[in-house]
Amino acid sequence: MHRRPGQQWPMPRRDKDFFRAIPRVDLLWITGGVALLFAPLWAVMMSDIVAPGRTPGFIIWCVLAGLTGACWFLGGSYRRIYFIPAVLLNVFVAFGGWYFETRASTTGGWFGPGTRTPTPTLEGGIMLAMFIGAFVMIVSFLGRVATPHMRMRAELRVASDIHAALVRPIDRTLAGLRVVARSRASSTMGGDLVDLIERPDGFDLVLADVTGHGVKAGVVMALAKGVFHAHLRAHADLAQAAAAINRDLCRLTETAMFVTAAIVRVRADPAGSVPDSAECLLAGHPPAILLASSGPARRIEPSGLPLGIDPNAEYESAAVTLLVGDRLCIYSDGLTEAVDHDGREVGIHGLEQQLLRSRSLPPDHQLDQVLDTAPDGPGREPDDRSLALLAVAAGSPP
Repeated sequence: MHRRPGQQWPMPRRDKDFFRAIPRVDLLWITGGVALLFAPLWAVMMSDIVAPGRTPGFIIWCVLAGLTGACWFLGGSYRRIYFIPAVLLNVFVAFGGWYFETRASTTGGWFGPGTRTPTPTLEGGIMLAMFIGAFVMIVSFLGRVATPHMRMRAELRVASDIHAALVRPIDRTLAGLRVVARSRASSTMGGDLVDLIERPDGFDLVLADVTGHGVKAGVVMALAKGVFHAHLRAHADLAQAAAAINRDLCRLTETAMFVTAAIVRVRADPAGSVPDSAECLLAGHPPAILLASSGPARRIEPSGLPLGIDPNAEYESAAVTLLVGDRLCIYSDGLTEAVDHDGREVGIHGLEQQLLRSRSLPPDHQLDQVLDTAPDGPGREPDDRSLALLAVAAGSPP
């Protein structure tokens, strides 16, 4: 089955559809295996006809038997049109081959002289039936076992597409501030969320991290995205919005599932000037990092409980002063808990040093560099990695 660039493989509906859904290279691989299974069949059955040392005759029998088996396989599992060459090859092998061998046994050549005139035998029929039975059992096994696997792969592809639609890269300029964010999932569907929510009086930058990995975490992430949008738009007070988000997630998620989050709220200046402050709220999340245009990094850590644990939890936010050239960074723990090849964890201090070394780069380049250079050392399960930067452009008025 030919796949155009960007085209997804369809989800199998029947066992036969499994073979129609797999990539062509895999189909050729399994077809070659079936051909090799059948290749020695006729050579073995004709071993008393093909004289020792007659290699060309042996090769011809192997090729004919292999092609016959491959065509039967393709006809039964891929396209019925392959039954036509399968039948023709069977007729040739069954009648024309025997006739040719009978002549060769008396005249020599590639196949002979043999020791007797070939005739069908009970043993030969049993051997043929055993090969056919093996073929049917293999194909049936592949159909039963591989079809659910292909269905799961198709569902994961759909989940991956949904994740890509829900967690898009961000690169915007709002109220004179540059906002860039990226999330890189460790599996087909990640549990990290980066989002930019515009409000009438400004915007909210959200980076959330659902506990766990894979599809389950991704489903909770999608649910959390809707909850964040509803309450952040509805509440003017950021702490009250976080409390409302927490109550909904406690009600909607399992006990073992929770969400850590960093929310940065920026209120636009009614006079049109670039805002000189932001509000930062952390719910069980690693501290935000404020990079000044020069000097050391500063951590901002007004942390409350993760969302979805205690419906009565309360939250507090902290005001962050923003000067020209400053960058406010929020991130997921996939960056700080990464380990290098010596087994050392990056940690918050290590991330700070990476950000300080790269603060002369444009925000989008800095973000990509940090994500690209995050180590993948041994002994630690890969985690989703997300980073968001809120930058006051150097040319912005104070």
